[in-house]
Amino acid sequence: MNNHITIVFIILIGIVLFILLFTNCNKKIYNRPVWPCPYNENRLKHLYIKELSSKYSSQSLFDIYSFTHISHGILWFYIFIFSIIQIFKYP
Repeated sequence: MNNHITIVFIILIGIVLFILLFTNCNKKIYNRPVWPCPYNENRLKHLYIKELSSKYSSQSLFDIYSFTHISHGILWFYIFIFSIIQIFKYP
C-alpha cells in the first residue's frame, strides 16, 4: 500500500513540475490561467495566496482554502469507496 502512495505522490509532483516548467503566465485553458502569476510577478513568489476573496483565490497551488479542498477530497474518496464496497459486496 505504501508503494502506491509513493507512486501517486511522485506523479503529482511530476505534474506540478511539468506545468511549472512548460507553461508561462499567459497560457490559458477555457479562458482561465493554467498557473496564475499574481500581481504580475514571478509565480513561485506567490505559491500561497492569503486573501480570502481575490481573483487569485482557489487558483494558486496553495491558498486559504487548501486545507478544506484536501479534507473534502479525502472525505468524498472514503464515502465513494464505502459505497462501492456496499453496492458490490466486496469482502
